[in-house]
Amino acid sequence: MASRRWKTWSTLEEPAVRLKPRCSSDMRLGLRLARAALSCAFVIAGSSSARAAPSGSPSIDEALESPDSDPCLTRASLVGGISRWLERDDVGGMLRVRVHGSSKSEVRFEIVREGSTVARVFDARTMSCEALRGVVTFSIAIAIESALREARAEAQSKELTAEMEPEIPPSIAAPKPSGTRTLTNDAPKPRKTGSLRVSLEEVVLVGNPPGVSLGAELGFARRFESGWELAAGALQTTGSATFTLGDETARTWLTTGWARACRELPTPWRTLHLALCAGGGAGSLSMRGYGPSGRSASLFWGALYLRGEAELPITSHLSLRFGLAPEVVVARPSLVIVETGTGRPRHRLTTQATAFALSAGLVLSF
Repeated sequence: MASRRWKTWSTLEEPAVRLKPRCSSDMRLGLRLARAALSCAFVIAGSSSARAAPSGSPSIDEALESPDSDPCLTRASLVGGISRWLERDDVGGMLRVRVHGSSKSEVRFEIVREGSTVARVFDARTMSCEALRGVVTFSIAIAIESALREARAEAQSKELTAEMEPEIPPSIAAPKPSGTRTLTNDAPKPRKTGSLRVSLEEVVLVGNPPGVSLGAELGFARRFESGWELAAGALQTTGSATFTLGDETARTWLTTGWARACRELPTPWRTLHLALCAGGGAGSLSMRGYGPSGRSASLFWGALYLRGEAELPITSHLSLRFGLAPEVVVARPSLVIVETGTGRPRHRLTTQATAFALSAGLVLSF
Protein backbone atom coordinates (compact mmCIF):
# COMPACT_ATOMS: atom_id res chain seq x y z
CA MET A 1 0.00 0.00 0.00
CA ALA A 2 2.87 2.37 0.82
CA SER A 3 4.56 1.61 -2.48
CA ARG A 4 1.39 2.40 -4.45
CA ARG A 5 1.10 5.78 -2.71
CA TRP A 6 4.76 6.50 -3.54
CA LYS A 7 4.19 5.79 -7.20
CA THR A 8 1.18 8.07 -7.28
CA TRP A 9 3.21 10.86 -5.72
CA SER A 10 6.05 10.31 -8.17
CA THR A 11 3.64 10.45 -11.08
CA LEU A 12 2.24 13.78 -9.94
CA GLU A 13 5.73 15.24 -9.50
CA GLU A 14 6.91 14.81 -13.05
CA PRO A 15 4.85 17.55 -14.74
CA ALA A 16 6.14 20.09 -12.21
CA VAL A 17 9.69 19.33 -13.28
CA ARG A 18 8.85 19.84 -16.94
CA LEU A 19 7.35 23.30 -16.28
CA LYS A 20 10.74 24.86 -15.44
CA PRO A 21 11.46 27.83 -17.76
CA ARG A 22 13.95 27.02 -20.51
CA CYS A 23 15.13 28.98 -23.51
CA SER A 24 14.17 26.63 -26.32
CA SER A 25 14.11 27.01 -30.07
CA ASP A 26 10.42 27.92 -29.82
CA MET A 27 11.28 30.91 -27.67
CA ARG A 28 13.87 32.09 -30.20
CA LEU A 29 11.38 31.64 -32.99
CA GLY A 30 8.82 33.68 -31.04
CA LEU A 31 11.31 36.50 -30.54
CA ARG A 32 12.05 36.55 -34.28
CA LEU A 33 8.34 36.73 -35.05
CA ALA A 34 7.89 39.55 -32.53
CA ARG A 35 10.73 41.44 -34.20
CA ALA A 36 9.10 41.04 -37.59
CA ALA A 37 5.74 42.20 -36.17
CA LEU A 38 7.37 45.26 -34.60
CA SER A 39 9.02 46.18 -37.91
CA CYS A 40 5.68 45.92 -39.72
CA ALA A 41 4.03 48.09 -37.09
CA PHE A 42 6.72 50.75 -37.49
CA VAL A 43 6.16 50.81 -41.25
CA ILE A 44 2.36 51.02 -40.94
CA ALA A 45 2.49 53.78 -38.32
CA GLY A 46 4.85 55.81 -40.45
CA SER A 47 7.60 55.54 -37.91
CA SER A 48 10.11 54.31 -40.47
CA SER A 49 10.83 57.95 -41.23
CA ALA A 50 12.42 58.16 -37.79
CA ARG A 51 15.28 55.99 -38.98
CA ALA A 52 16.96 59.09 -40.32
CA ALA A 53 17.73 60.48 -36.91
CA PRO A 54 17.56 64.27 -36.57
CA SER A 55 20.72 66.19 -35.94
CA GLY A 56 21.64 66.25 -32.27
CA SER A 57 19.79 62.99 -31.54
CA PRO A 58 21.79 60.91 -29.04
CA SER A 59 22.86 57.39 -29.85
CA ILE A 60 21.34 54.47 -28.01
CA ASP A 61 24.55 54.05 -26.05
CA GLU A 62 24.48 57.72 -24.99
CA ALA A 63 20.78 57.67 -24.09
CA LEU A 64 20.99 54.46 -22.04
CA GLU A 65 21.54 54.62 -18.29
CA SER A 66 22.29 51.18 -16.87
CA PRO A 67 24.44 50.08 -13.90
CA ASP A 68 26.03 47.32 -16.06
CA SER A 69 26.35 45.12 -12.98
CA ASP A 70 24.09 42.25 -14.08
CA PRO A 71 25.85 39.66 -16.28
CA CYS A 72 22.55 38.96 -18.03
CA LEU A 73 21.67 42.59 -18.76
CA THR A 74 25.00 44.09 -19.64
CA ARG A 75 25.15 47.50 -21.25
CA ALA A 76 26.47 46.07 -24.51
CA SER A 77 23.70 43.46 -24.71
CA LEU A 78 20.99 46.05 -24.05
CA VAL A 79 22.39 48.50 -26.63
CA GLY A 80 22.70 45.73 -29.21
CA GLY A 81 19.20 44.41 -28.58
CA ILE A 82 17.52 47.83 -28.75
CA SER A 83 19.48 48.68 -31.90
CA ARG A 84 18.38 45.46 -33.61
CA TRP A 85 14.71 46.10 -32.78
CA LEU A 86 14.85 49.76 -33.93
CA GLU A 87 17.10 48.95 -36.89
CA ARG A 88 19.24 52.01 -36.16
CA ASP A 89 21.87 53.22 -33.71
CA ASP A 90 20.08 56.41 -32.59
CA VAL A 91 17.00 56.75 -30.38
CA GLY A 92 15.56 59.27 -32.88
CA GLY A 93 14.87 62.08 -30.41
CA MET A 94 15.86 63.68 -27.13
CA LEU A 95 15.06 60.69 -24.92
CA ARG A 96 16.68 59.03 -21.93
CA VAL A 97 16.40 55.28 -21.23
CA ARG A 98 16.99 54.05 -17.69
CA VAL A 99 17.23 50.35 -16.76
CA HIS A 100 17.26 49.18 -13.13
CA GLY A 101 16.95 45.88 -11.29
CA SER A 102 18.35 42.38 -11.46
CA SER A 103 17.72 39.33 -13.60
CA LYS A 104 17.19 37.36 -10.38
CA SER A 105 14.29 39.45 -9.11
CA GLU A 106 12.71 42.14 -11.33
CA VAL A 107 13.75 44.57 -14.04
CA ARG A 108 12.39 48.09 -14.49
CA PHE A 109 12.96 50.50 -17.36
CA GLU A 110 11.93 54.16 -17.79
CA ILE A 111 11.60 56.34 -20.89
CA VAL A 112 12.05 60.03 -19.98
CA ARG A 113 10.98 62.78 -22.42
CA GLU A 114 10.63 66.48 -21.53
CA GLY A 115 9.84 65.78 -17.91
CA SER A 116 7.32 62.97 -18.58
CA THR A 117 8.25 59.40 -17.68
CA VAL A 118 6.88 56.06 -18.93
CA ALA A 119 7.90 53.02 -16.85
CA ARG A 120 7.37 49.24 -16.93
CA VAL A 121 8.39 46.41 -14.58
CA PHE A 122 9.07 42.74 -15.46
CA ASP A 123 9.23 39.73 -13.14
CA ALA A 124 12.60 38.22 -14.10
CA ARG A 125 12.27 35.09 -11.95
CA THR A 126 10.06 33.28 -14.48
CA MET A 127 12.28 33.88 -17.54
CA SER A 128 15.67 32.75 -18.70
CA CYS A 129 18.45 35.25 -19.35
CA GLU A 130 18.03 35.25 -23.13
CA ALA A 131 14.26 35.54 -22.95
CA LEU A 132 14.46 38.34 -20.38
CA ARG A 133 16.94 40.29 -22.49
CA GLY A 134 14.76 39.92 -25.59
CA VAL A 135 11.55 40.99 -23.79
CA VAL A 136 13.20 44.00 -22.13
CA THR A 137 14.88 45.31 -25.29
CA PHE A 138 11.72 44.69 -27.34
CA SER A 139 9.58 46.65 -24.82
CA ILE A 140 12.10 49.48 -24.71
CA ALA A 141 12.03 49.76 -28.51
CA ILE A 142 8.23 49.94 -28.54
CA ALA A 143 8.25 52.60 -25.78
CA ILE A 144 10.83 54.67 -27.69
CA GLU A 145 8.77 54.63 -30.88
CA SER A 146 5.61 55.52 -28.96
CA ALA A 147 7.35 58.49 -27.32
CA LEU A 148 8.63 59.69 -30.69
CA ARG A 149 5.15 59.50 -32.24
CA GLU A 150 3.73 61.57 -29.36
CA ALA A 151 6.50 64.16 -29.81
CA ARG A 152 5.81 64.44 -33.56
CA ALA A 153 2.05 64.75 -32.96
CA GLU A 154 2.58 67.55 -30.45
CA ALA A 155 4.88 69.40 -32.84
CA GLN A 156 2.37 69.11 -35.71
CA SER A 157 -0.41 70.35 -33.43
CA LYS A 158 1.61 73.43 -32.47
CA GLU A 159 2.42 74.17 -36.12
CA LEU A 160 -1.26 73.85 -37.10
CA THR A 161 -2.31 76.17 -34.27
CA ALA A 162 0.28 78.75 -35.31
CA GLU A 163 -0.94 78.61 -38.94
CA MET A 164 -4.58 79.12 -37.87
CA GLU A 165 -3.77 82.34 -35.96
CA PRO A 166 -3.76 85.21 -38.49
CA GLU A 167 -1.11 87.85 -38.18
CA ILE A 168 -2.32 91.41 -38.76
CA PRO A 169 0.36 93.52 -40.46
CA PRO A 170 1.13 96.80 -38.69
CA SER A 171 0.05 98.71 -41.80
CA ILE A 172 -3.50 97.28 -41.56
CA ALA A 173 -3.96 97.88 -37.84
CA ALA A 174 -6.01 101.02 -37.24
CA PRO A 175 -3.84 103.82 -35.83
CA LYS A 176 -4.88 105.29 -32.53
CA PRO A 177 -6.01 108.92 -32.99
CA SER A 178 -3.86 111.44 -31.20
CA GLY A 179 -5.45 113.05 -28.19
CA THR A 180 -7.90 110.18 -27.67
CA ARG A 181 -8.53 109.51 -24.00
CA THR A 182 -8.67 105.87 -22.99
CA LEU A 183 -11.44 104.94 -20.61
CA THR A 184 -10.28 103.07 -17.52
CA ASN A 185 -11.98 101.46 -14.57
CA ASP A 186 -11.38 104.66 -12.62
CA ALA A 187 -14.00 106.46 -14.69
CA PRO A 188 -17.37 107.06 -12.94
CA LYS A 189 -19.78 104.21 -13.45
CA PRO A 190 -23.33 105.03 -14.61
CA ARG A 191 -26.05 104.24 -12.12
CA LYS A 192 -27.61 100.86 -12.88
CA THR A 193 -31.13 101.84 -11.88
CA GLY A 194 -34.30 102.39 -13.81
CA SER A 195 -35.31 105.58 -15.59
CA LEU A 196 -38.48 106.22 -13.54
CA ARG A 197 -37.99 107.08 -9.87
CA VAL A 198 -40.23 107.83 -6.89
CA SER A 199 -38.87 109.44 -3.73
CA LEU A 200 -40.24 109.97 -0.24
CA GLU A 201 -38.16 112.17 2.06
CA GLU A 202 -38.32 113.77 5.49
CA VAL A 203 -37.46 117.49 5.33
CA VAL A 204 -36.21 119.88 7.98
CA LEU A 205 -36.78 123.52 6.92
CA VAL A 206 -34.80 126.17 8.80
CA GLY A 207 -35.39 129.94 8.63
CA ASN A 208 -38.47 130.31 6.45
CA PRO A 209 -41.15 129.91 7.74
CA PRO A 210 -39.77 131.44 10.92
CA GLY A 211 -38.12 128.89 13.15
CA VAL A 212 -37.72 125.22 12.34
CA SER A 213 -40.35 123.18 10.52
CA LEU A 214 -40.62 119.46 9.81
CA GLY A 215 -42.26 118.16 6.66
CA ALA A 216 -42.63 115.38 4.14
CA GLU A 217 -41.75 115.56 0.45
CA LEU A 218 -43.03 113.31 -2.35
CA GLY A 219 -41.28 113.42 -5.70
CA PHE A 220 -41.32 111.83 -9.15
CA ALA A 221 -38.30 111.86 -11.47
CA ARG A 222 -37.27 110.82 -14.97
CA ARG A 223 -33.61 109.85 -15.42
CA PHE A 224 -31.88 110.01 -18.81
CA GLU A 225 -28.85 108.07 -20.04
CA SER A 226 -26.87 111.29 -20.36
CA GLY A 227 -26.88 111.65 -16.56
CA TRP A 228 -29.57 114.34 -16.35
CA GLU A 229 -32.70 113.98 -14.22
CA LEU A 230 -35.91 116.01 -14.19
CA ALA A 231 -37.99 115.85 -11.02
CA ALA A 232 -41.16 117.42 -9.59
CA GLY A 233 -43.15 116.97 -6.41
CA ALA A 234 -44.82 118.52 -3.39
CA LEU A 235 -43.77 119.54 0.11
CA GLN A 236 -45.96 119.84 3.18
CA THR A 237 -44.62 120.98 6.57
CA THR A 238 -46.42 120.03 9.76
CA GLY A 239 -46.01 123.41 11.40
CA SER A 240 -43.23 125.38 12.95
CA ALA A 241 -42.60 125.91 16.62
CA THR A 242 -44.74 128.70 18.08
CA PHE A 243 -43.27 132.20 18.21
CA THR A 244 -44.40 135.49 19.75
CA LEU A 245 -45.42 138.48 17.70
CA GLY A 246 -46.35 141.31 20.06
CA ASP A 247 -48.97 139.94 22.43
CA GLU A 248 -49.89 137.19 19.94
CA THR A 249 -48.63 133.63 19.72
CA ALA A 250 -48.43 132.26 16.17
CA ARG A 251 -47.42 129.16 14.20
CA THR A 252 -46.78 128.79 10.47
CA TRP A 253 -46.65 125.94 7.94
CA LEU A 254 -45.81 125.67 4.26
CA THR A 255 -47.48 123.91 1.34
CA THR A 256 -45.60 124.09 -1.95
CA GLY A 257 -44.97 122.39 -5.23
CA TRP A 258 -41.45 122.20 -6.67
CA ALA A 259 -39.50 121.26 -9.77
CA ARG A 260 -35.78 120.82 -10.34
CA ALA A 261 -33.19 119.55 -12.80
CA CYS A 262 -30.22 117.49 -11.58
CA ARG A 263 -26.92 116.48 -13.13
CA GLU A 264 -24.90 113.51 -11.88
CA LEU A 265 -21.33 114.37 -10.92
CA PRO A 266 -18.28 112.15 -11.53
CA THR A 267 -17.07 110.29 -8.46
CA PRO A 268 -14.33 107.69 -7.85
CA TRP A 269 -16.65 105.62 -5.63
CA ARG A 270 -18.94 103.03 -7.14
CA THR A 271 -21.24 102.91 -4.11
CA LEU A 272 -21.79 106.66 -3.87
CA HIS A 273 -23.54 108.89 -6.42
CA LEU A 274 -23.42 112.67 -6.22
CA ALA A 275 -25.64 115.15 -8.04
CA LEU A 276 -26.10 118.92 -8.25
CA CYS A 277 -29.61 120.32 -8.76
CA ALA A 278 -31.22 123.66 -9.47
CA GLY A 279 -34.91 124.42 -9.10
CA GLY A 280 -37.63 126.35 -7.41
CA GLY A 281 -40.80 126.01 -5.42
CA ALA A 282 -44.01 127.99 -5.00
CA GLY A 283 -47.02 127.66 -2.74
CA SER A 284 -48.69 129.15 0.30
CA LEU A 285 -47.34 130.15 3.68
CA SER A 286 -50.10 129.76 6.26
CA MET A 287 -50.22 131.28 9.76
CA ARG A 288 -52.53 130.80 12.66
CA GLY A 289 -52.66 133.03 15.74
CA TYR A 290 -53.34 131.76 19.25
CA GLY A 291 -53.86 135.16 20.92
CA PRO A 292 -56.87 137.43 21.39
CA SER A 293 -57.54 137.57 17.63
CA GLY A 294 -57.07 133.87 16.88
CA ARG A 295 -57.06 134.57 13.15
CA SER A 296 -55.58 132.53 10.28
CA ALA A 297 -54.14 133.68 6.97
CA SER A 298 -52.44 132.23 3.86
CA LEU A 299 -49.97 134.16 1.74
CA PHE A 300 -48.09 133.37 -1.47
CA TRP A 301 -44.56 132.07 -0.99
CA GLY A 302 -41.85 131.33 -3.58
CA ALA A 303 -38.15 130.48 -3.59
CA LEU A 304 -35.26 129.43 -5.82
CA TYR A 305 -32.62 127.01 -4.61
CA LEU A 306 -29.56 124.94 -5.36
CA ARG A 307 -29.46 121.41 -4.00
CA GLY A 308 -26.68 118.90 -3.47
CA GLU A 309 -27.53 115.19 -3.30
CA ALA A 310 -25.69 112.07 -2.14
CA GLU A 311 -27.23 108.68 -2.93
CA LEU A 312 -26.24 105.25 -1.58
CA PRO A 313 -27.68 102.18 -3.37
CA ILE A 314 -29.20 99.56 -1.05
CA THR A 315 -30.44 97.17 -3.74
CA SER A 316 -30.67 97.38 -7.53
CA HIS A 317 -34.00 99.27 -7.21
CA LEU A 318 -33.82 100.95 -3.79
CA SER A 319 -31.40 103.61 -2.55
CA LEU A 320 -30.97 106.03 0.36
CA ARG A 321 -30.66 109.72 -0.50
CA PHE A 322 -29.54 112.80 1.48
CA GLY A 323 -30.00 116.39 0.35
CA LEU A 324 -28.95 119.92 1.35
CA ALA A 325 -30.56 122.94 -0.32
CA PRO A 326 -29.86 126.61 0.44
CA GLU A 327 -32.87 128.69 -0.68
CA VAL A 328 -33.37 132.26 -1.74
CA VAL A 329 -36.94 133.39 -1.00
CA VAL A 330 -38.15 135.59 -3.86
CA ALA A 331 -41.76 135.99 -2.65
CA ARG A 332 -41.47 137.04 0.99
CA PRO A 333 -44.82 137.39 2.74
CA SER A 334 -45.13 139.71 5.77
CA LEU A 335 -47.01 138.72 8.90
CA VAL A 336 -49.03 141.65 10.29
CA ILE A 337 -51.24 141.85 13.40
CA VAL A 338 -53.79 144.70 13.26
CA GLU A 339 -55.95 146.30 15.94
CA THR A 340 -59.48 145.10 16.18
CA GLY A 341 -61.91 147.73 14.95
CA THR A 342 -59.43 150.24 13.58
CA GLY A 343 -57.50 147.84 11.36
CA ARG A 344 -54.26 149.65 12.06
CA PRO A 345 -51.21 147.39 12.08
CA ARG A 346 -49.89 146.70 15.53
CA HIS A 347 -47.05 144.30 14.75
CA ARG A 348 -45.33 143.33 11.50
CA LEU A 349 -42.89 140.45 10.73
CA THR A 350 -41.27 140.05 7.36
CA THR A 351 -40.02 136.53 6.62
CA GLN A 352 -36.31 135.91 6.03
CA ALA A 353 -34.79 136.11 2.59
CA THR A 354 -32.84 132.85 2.97
CA ALA A 355 -33.56 129.38 4.30
CA PHE A 356 -32.04 125.92 4.39
CA ALA A 357 -33.67 122.57 3.73
CA LEU A 358 -32.15 119.27 4.94
CA SER A 359 -33.68 116.03 3.70
CA ALA A 360 -33.24 112.27 3.96
CA GLY A 361 -35.36 109.53 2.42
CA LEU A 362 -35.73 106.56 0.12
CA VAL A 363 -35.74 106.44 -3.70
CA LEU A 364 -37.46 103.60 -5.58
CA SER A 365 -36.39 103.05 -9.20
CA PHE A 366 -38.30 101.15 -11.90
